[in-house]
Amino acid sequence: MPSPIRWPCRGERLPRKAPTSVVEQRHTLGTFERAQLSQLVQGELRQQQIATVAKGAEAAVKVAAACGMGWLALETYRIVNPPDDAYVNPTGGNLWAALRYRSGAIDRKQYDLEVSAANEKAAKNAEKQGRAPGGFVDWFLFGNDGKFFFFG
Repeated sequence: MPSPIRWPCRGERLPRKAPTSVVEQRHTLGTFERAQLSQLVQGELRQQQIATVAKGAEAAVKVAAACGMGWLALETYRIVNPPDDAYVNPTGGNLWAALRYRSGAIDRKQYDLEVSAANEKAAKNAEKQGRAPGGFVDWFLFGNDGKFFFFG
Protein backbone atom coordinates (compact mmCIF):
# COMPACT_ATOMS: atom_id res chain seq x y z
CA MET A 1 0.00 0.00 0.00
CA PRO A 2 1.41 3.44 -0.92
CA SER A 3 2.58 5.77 1.81
CA PRO A 4 0.25 8.70 2.61
CA ILE A 5 3.31 11.00 2.91
CA ARG A 6 4.08 12.78 -0.30
CA TRP A 7 7.79 13.24 -0.90
CA PRO A 8 8.88 16.39 -2.73
CA CYS A 9 9.78 16.02 -6.38
CA ARG A 10 12.85 17.57 -7.93
CA GLY A 11 12.79 21.34 -7.51
CA GLU A 12 10.12 21.34 -4.78
CA ARG A 13 10.80 22.25 -1.18
CA LEU A 14 9.32 20.94 1.98
CA PRO A 15 7.14 23.44 3.80
CA ARG A 16 8.93 25.09 6.71
CA LYS A 17 7.71 26.48 9.92
CA ALA A 18 8.10 30.22 10.46
CA PRO A 19 11.10 31.10 12.66
CA THR A 20 10.38 32.10 16.24
CA SER A 21 13.79 33.58 16.99
CA VAL A 22 16.78 34.92 15.09
CA VAL A 23 20.34 34.22 16.16
CA GLU A 24 22.85 36.87 15.10
CA GLN A 25 26.46 35.82 14.62
CA ARG A 26 29.36 38.18 14.11
CA HIS A 27 32.91 37.38 13.11
CA THR A 28 35.61 39.82 14.02
CA LEU A 29 38.89 39.67 12.10
CA GLY A 30 42.18 40.31 13.76
CA THR A 31 45.20 42.01 12.23
CA PHE A 32 46.61 38.71 10.89
CA GLU A 33 43.36 37.84 9.11
CA ARG A 34 43.04 41.37 7.72
CA ALA A 35 46.59 41.20 6.37
CA GLN A 36 45.83 37.88 4.69
CA LEU A 37 42.66 39.27 3.10
CA SER A 38 44.54 42.38 1.99
CA GLN A 39 47.09 40.21 0.17
CA LEU A 40 44.27 38.24 -1.45
CA VAL A 41 42.49 41.40 -2.64
CA GLN A 42 45.74 42.91 -3.96
CA GLY A 43 46.46 39.68 -5.84
CA GLU A 44 43.01 39.75 -7.44
CA LEU A 45 43.46 43.39 -8.46
CA ARG A 46 46.88 42.56 -9.94
CA GLN A 47 45.35 39.70 -11.95
CA GLN A 48 42.72 42.08 -13.34
CA GLN A 49 45.39 44.61 -14.28
CA ILE A 50 47.44 41.94 -16.04
CA ALA A 51 44.36 40.79 -17.96
CA THR A 52 43.62 44.39 -19.01
CA VAL A 53 47.18 44.96 -20.22
CA ALA A 54 47.13 41.65 -22.10
CA LYS A 55 43.90 42.59 -23.89
CA GLY A 56 45.32 46.01 -24.78
CA ALA A 57 48.50 44.44 -26.13
CA GLU A 58 46.44 41.98 -28.14
CA ALA A 59 44.45 44.85 -29.67
CA ALA A 60 47.67 46.74 -30.49
CA VAL A 61 49.14 43.67 -32.20
CA LYS A 62 45.96 43.24 -34.25
CA VAL A 63 46.03 46.88 -35.34
CA ALA A 64 49.72 46.61 -36.24
CA ALA A 65 49.04 43.43 -38.23
CA ALA A 66 46.17 45.10 -40.10
CA CYS A 67 48.35 48.12 -40.90
CA GLY A 68 51.16 45.83 -42.03
CA MET A 69 48.84 43.89 -44.30
CA GLY A 70 47.47 47.13 -45.74
CA TRP A 71 50.99 48.41 -46.39
CA LEU A 72 51.92 45.09 -47.99
CA ALA A 73 48.84 45.25 -50.23
CA LEU A 74 49.68 48.83 -51.24
CA GLU A 75 53.28 47.94 -52.02
CA THR A 76 52.16 44.90 -54.02
CA TYR A 77 49.78 47.12 -55.97
CA ARG A 78 52.58 49.59 -56.64
CA ILE A 79 54.84 46.79 -57.89
CA VAL A 80 52.15 45.46 -60.22
CA ASN A 81 51.02 48.95 -61.32
CA PRO A 82 54.00 51.31 -61.24
CA PRO A 83 53.25 54.93 -60.26
CA ASP A 84 54.17 56.17 -63.76
CA ASP A 85 51.21 54.31 -65.27
CA ALA A 86 48.85 54.88 -62.33
CA TYR A 87 47.01 58.07 -61.49
CA VAL A 88 49.09 60.48 -59.43
CA ASN A 89 47.24 63.03 -57.35
CA PRO A 90 48.97 66.40 -57.69
CA THR A 91 47.71 67.49 -54.29
CA GLY A 92 49.35 64.48 -52.62
CA GLY A 93 52.62 65.18 -54.38
CA ASN A 94 52.43 68.83 -53.44
CA LEU A 95 51.63 68.05 -49.81
CA TRP A 96 54.57 65.65 -49.47
CA ALA A 97 56.91 68.18 -51.06
CA ALA A 98 55.49 70.96 -48.86
CA LEU A 99 56.03 68.92 -45.71
CA ARG A 100 59.62 68.19 -46.64
CA TYR A 101 60.22 71.81 -47.63
CA ARG A 102 58.73 73.18 -44.39
CA SER A 103 60.80 70.75 -42.31
CA GLY A 104 63.97 71.85 -44.08
CA ALA A 105 64.64 68.52 -45.80
CA ILE A 106 64.65 70.10 -49.28
CA ASP A 107 65.35 73.59 -50.60
CA ARG A 108 63.01 75.83 -52.62
CA LYS A 109 64.46 74.77 -55.97
CA GLN A 110 63.87 71.08 -55.26
CA TYR A 111 60.37 71.89 -53.95
CA ASP A 112 59.44 73.74 -57.18
CA LEU A 113 60.89 70.89 -59.25
CA GLU A 114 58.86 68.22 -57.40
CA VAL A 115 55.63 70.22 -57.47
CA SER A 116 55.89 70.91 -61.20
CA ALA A 117 56.78 67.25 -61.90
CA ALA A 118 53.78 66.04 -59.88
CA ASN A 119 51.46 68.49 -61.65
CA GLU A 120 52.79 67.52 -65.10
CA LYS A 121 52.42 63.81 -64.31
CA ALA A 122 48.88 64.35 -63.06
CA ALA A 123 47.95 66.34 -66.17
CA LYS A 124 49.45 63.67 -68.44
CA ASN A 125 47.57 60.88 -66.66
CA ALA A 126 44.33 62.87 -66.65
CA GLU A 127 44.68 63.42 -70.40
CA LYS A 128 45.38 59.71 -70.91
CA GLN A 129 42.29 58.79 -68.88
CA GLY A 130 40.12 61.40 -70.60
CA ARG A 131 39.22 63.55 -67.61
CA ALA A 132 39.92 66.99 -66.21
CA PRO A 133 43.32 67.39 -64.54
CA GLY A 134 41.99 67.88 -60.99
CA GLY A 135 42.82 65.81 -57.97
CA PHE A 136 41.42 62.39 -57.18
CA VAL A 137 38.79 63.90 -54.87
CA ASP A 138 37.60 66.19 -57.68
CA TRP A 139 37.40 63.28 -60.08
CA PHE A 140 35.55 61.12 -57.53
CA LEU A 141 33.05 63.82 -56.57
CA PHE A 142 32.51 65.49 -59.93
CA GLY A 143 33.39 62.74 -62.42
CA ASN A 144 34.32 63.37 -66.03
CA ASP A 145 31.31 65.55 -66.78
CA GLY A 146 31.83 68.03 -63.91
CA LYS A 147 28.55 67.23 -62.17
CA PHE A 148 28.56 66.64 -58.45
CA PHE A 149 28.57 62.93 -57.58
CA PHE A 150 25.72 63.01 -55.07
CA PHE A 151 23.38 65.25 -57.05
CA GLY A 152 24.51 64.27 -60.56
